[in-house]
Amino acid sequence: MNDEIQKYMQAPAVIDKFRGIVGGNANAFISSVMLAVMNSNQLQQCSPQSILSAATQAATLRLSVDPSIGEAAIIPRFVKDKGWTASFQVMYRGIYRMALRTNRYRYIQDTKIFAGETVIEDRMTGLHSIEGAPSDKDSWHAWLLSFELLSGFRKTFVMTRAELEEHGAKYGGKNPLWKSEFDKMARKTVYRLGLSRYGVFDAYDQNFIMTADNDEETEFSGDVVDVEAVVFEAPRPAGQILDDLGFDDAPAASKPQSAPEAKPKPATAAMTVEQAEAFETSTGAKYGTLESDVLLNMITAMLNKHDTSLDGKIAACRMIIDARQNGRPIQA
Repeated sequence: MNDEIQKYMQAPAVIDKFRGIVGGNANAFISSVMLAVMNSNQLQQCSPQSILSAATQAATLRLSVDPSIGEAAIIPRFVKDKGWTASFQVMYRGIYRMALRTNRYRYIQDTKIFAGETVIEDRMTGLHSIEGAPSDKDSWHAWLLSFELLSGFRKTFVMTRAELEEHGAKYGGKNPLWKSEFDKMARKTVYRLGLSRYGVFDAYDQNFIMTADNDEETEFSGDVVDVEAVVFEAPRPAGQILDDLGFDDAPAASKPQSAPEAKPKPATAAMTVEQAEAFETSTGAKYGTLESDVLLNMITAMLNKHDTSLDGKIAACRMIIDARQNGRPIQA
């Protein structure tokens, strides 16, 4: 185990950061992060700051990085002139969980279409069915996703093997998992594309899903195990997003090479909605007066600043969005 990473992740400021996100599960979450790092020699060569950044994204999405659970992963990727750096990836089980926790699905199911089976589409409803019997379960030619909402809305989504191979060739040129773990990558892709286009997610989960279209265009290490990958990259630099919106809240992120010094803990756990709405941008606009899509863009931008001083603002944005989902209007 890299002692520098271990000391960094166990620093009081880092523990406080995760307490502000996952509450009393902070120590258990950090332990799962360290387990993932311990299982990869190349993750141990990554900077502690990149490990923290990837872990923060997982915690914000409320996904476990425990390899045995398989919801999300912290994976090493090689960046030219910089060396190894850690990235966050959500696996298909993570996408499945994000969908289920909306409490709006009756079921979500997927299956391979094997040799001997045919997918038939009802041209009036758009729903697919399977005809025939599998003659060879070692050979499949399509992948079918089906789900139904409690409202009664039903949808099926199918991709052929040729379409998935084309997708892998387009986005996975530098991702060996499309060659070594094709079935897992195919399943992840069907879940992400099908549910992001036709399904339902919580607002901030949907924001991350929608920014993942070019996710496979990166260089991955060869020792990643059990990864169905979606890399969450900001579509534009974080600073540019805030500048374009006129909300340049955050100072440039510093990148210390040692464990961060303890800072006053943001009042995230005890924060009220009124306190969250009273936060102000650099232009003096109160968070409570901003539209939810603006708050979502601010969350994405601030997360990519990798600055622990922004934890309170991120928590405030999320609290306001959650309150509105439960019926609280925007401030006048």
